[in-house]
Amino acid sequence: MNPTADLYNYAGLESGVFPGLDSPDKIYELAKAMSAGESTGQGLIGQLTSGAALKTESLDPMLKILTSQDKHIVLHKILPKQPAYNTVEEFNQLVDYGLNIGIFNKEGETPQFTDSIYRRESVLIKYTGVSGEVTHPFTLVRLGSGVGDALAQEVKNKTQFLIRALNKAYPVSDSRLVEDEFDGILKQHYVGVTGAALPSVTNLNKYFADSSVIDARGYILNDKMVEDSAHGVVNDNFGMVSNIIGPPIVFSNYVAQFHESKRIIVGQAGGVEGATMGQSVNDIMTQFGKIGVISDIFFDYKTSKVYNEAATSAKAPTAPSVGVDPTAAVGADTQTRFTDGAGSYWYGVTAKNRYGESALTLLDTAVQVVATTESVDLQFTHVDGAYAAECFVIYRTQGSAVAYTSAKFYPIITVTAAELAAGYDGAAATKIRDRNRIIPNTHSAIVLDNSLDVWGLKQLAPIMRMDLARTSPSFRFMILAYLTLVLFAPKKIGRIVNIGATVPS
Repeated sequence: MNPTADLYNYAGLESGVFPGLDSPDKIYELAKAMSAGESTGQGLIGQLTSGAALKTESLDPMLKILTSQDKHIVLHKILPKQPAYNTVEEFNQLVDYGLNIGIFNKEGETPQFTDSIYRRESVLIKYTGVSGEVTHPFTLVRLGSGVGDALAQEVKNKTQFLIRALNKAYPVSDSRLVEDEFDGILKQHYVGVTGAALPSVTNLNKYFADSSVIDARGYILNDKMVEDSAHGVVNDNFGMVSNIIGPPIVFSNYVAQFHESKRIIVGQAGGVEGATMGQSVNDIMTQFGKIGVISDIFFDYKTSKVYNEAATSAKAPTAPSVGVDPTAAVGADTQTRFTDGAGSYWYGVTAKNRYGESALTLLDTAVQVVATTESVDLQFTHVDGAYAAECFVIYRTQGSAVAYTSAKFYPIITVTAAELAAGYDGAAATKIRDRNRIIPNTHSAIVLDNSLDVWGLKQLAPIMRMDLARTSPSFRFMILAYLTLVLFAPKKIGRIVNIGATVPS
């Protein structure tokens, strides 16, 4: 009885096991008839296959987005917007209704006169944008994954890129550090509280001691912090509160503290069946009204680095060099905030300009031990390359780090070259002092009334597309926005700083 030829033993045909199938052509034909194979597409060109060449590619009809999406953009959408009509936008502030005079009079006496106090302020429009390009042939080919028009898709992508970059910039941008940036929420809040743009020791102390700034000192957000922040806005600065805005991790940790506070009856008559577990908080009730929770993943967005992190852009400045005395503890500092942060840390520094940040320079391979009464002075040098540095960013590990090679470095201080030369936060010239004012791997949130009375986005030109001249068979375009953020009443915003993940004992 002759054996049966199938996909698994046709290789034996050449030995005559299967009569009548004694040529290679017949063998290949048999194999091609029995298998579709696992290959398809461009990789099979010029090859003899068992049928794979006949298959068409099966491409999913939807484009899978692996980065942020429009629904992640929150702050840009909720910001009240106003048109701007000049590159310098001015606005008036009513500072007070009058001086603090006596209002009680004798019978028939004319009351005292007083003048209202006004102030005019101004902000500069800043210019933002990104360019894109699509070749002409690319617009002619058939596209899959739901992309019907290559140029339209790229315009959409670049628009999303610019909106995401703006959303990140609204809280943290600072023209003191990078001249071409507008001043963001945290910078304008600092100026509004201190009355000064420069971070001197006096101004830093004044800022963190103000009632509009609540320092969480690494603890998770709790009801008292929100209540205290609302109190600072309403009672001390005559504001209103409607929302708290912060990154999702802040509210996730806030909600987690209630997980063990619920009592659920199961397995008994009247007990819970088919329950939806967990907790979601959409509003926080305070004495001053209900505060809606607004979560924005890009609010106070901080990315960590590793000790050998590369530069973020080819146009970033050259990396700083280690100084003579790179890290040194300063004993008996009466203004230190390491009283609740003593530990062992590593430090790093980058140089930054409008294009990006340099590679990270590890300031010392030896760990810096800091006591509760100490601060740390940092020293480094820098020589500009093709692209000059505009400021320097200090990074620090968390106190629990075991080794710098495996630790994450978080931004805590940013200074200009002039501030470094003069000495920052009480340090001697060419040094920066870390007093633990900002704790690594913590976040900020703000409490405010989301209205044009408090803040707004001034737009000389909202996000728009502008086509470039065609000098080659391609379509080149820019996505532009001319705008600036304005805090009309900065002290009517409360900031909760250094929100971490530690649960109070």
